Amino acid sequence: MSAQIGVSGSLATVPNPVHVPAYGMTVEHRGSQYETKSGTTRRHVAATKRTWTPMWEALSSADYTTLTTELNRTAQLVWAPDATMGGGSYNVLVVRWRRIDDGRRGTCVEAELIEV
Repeated sequence: MSAQIGVSGSLATVPNPVHVPAYGMTVEHRGSQYETKSGTTRRHVAATKRTWTPMWEALSSADYTTLTTELNRTAQLVWAPDATMGGGSYNVLVVRWRRIDDGRRGTCVEAELIEV
């Protein structure tokens, strides 16, 4: 199984992120909320934004280079996790990423992706 990330039309295939508590998808509603005179709360959701925090472990040198090349792009990317991780295809920006070397898991990369 593998995921894909990259510029639209030129997606790079990378290993799946690991299923650890660090991986997750958060949904955030963007809009407004207010209370009426009666105290009822009204809410208008203008958009739903998703945020992912994938982590890749034990990356080979080639996989590390492929993944970080895509994560370093300043353009909007397409994030396509495989079906075991929710599937779909999303336009995202990379908020941040970091390399982790801890000896046990080899070269690891942790990233934060936000839907645009």
